[in-house]
Amino acid sequence: VDLVKAQILNVCENFVLWKQEDLIPRGHAIEARIYAENPYQNGMPSTGKIMAAHFAEAPGRRFEIGFEPGDSVTPFYDSMIAKVIVWDETRARAIDKLVQTLNESFVFGVHVNFEYLKAILKHPEFVNGTMTTQFISKYFPDGLAECALSEDEKRFADHCLKSLSRPKQKLNSTPNPWTSMWRSV
Repeated sequence: VDLVKAQILNVCENFVLWKQEDLIPRGHAIEARIYAENPYQNGMPSTGKIMAAHFAEAPGRRFEIGFEPGDSVTPFYDSMIAKVIVWDETRARAIDKLVQTLNESFVFGVHVNFEYLKAILKHPEFVNGTMTTQFISKYFPDGLAECALSEDEKRFADHCLKSLSRPKQKLNSTPNPWTSMWRSV
């Protein structure tokens, strides 16, 4: 149903497309707002250049994206960069679909709140629909707690850091004319 069209027809032309009793609810939709923020620092905005992003499209998923790779997130505007809306037959399936969508999506260059949204979506009070307006202040007053790395993850991170800090090996032994002696002659 095109709600905007229906409102215009109803208000301007007093034309009724349907009666409330004719409407039968079907399915469940959930929207998640993607913010450039660090969920491990109580939602501190994350500024910088968005290097790359991918939002996993599939049936029942809709994305409203307000950036392109190469755009910068600045401290001067709202840090919301996208919205993800999913629909499915039941609330439980819509929640699962949104979690899966977030798992399959990524943004490189700035921190985003994917993990925070997934923690909310998986919380028992959200799943069963009993949360209240106190939900965030009760369960997530400081955002997310940092997860401890396993020993394997620590070793892997250490290996990556060491490989990045090693001097680069020259692949080409041809002298560079811009740095050789002839330039100073």
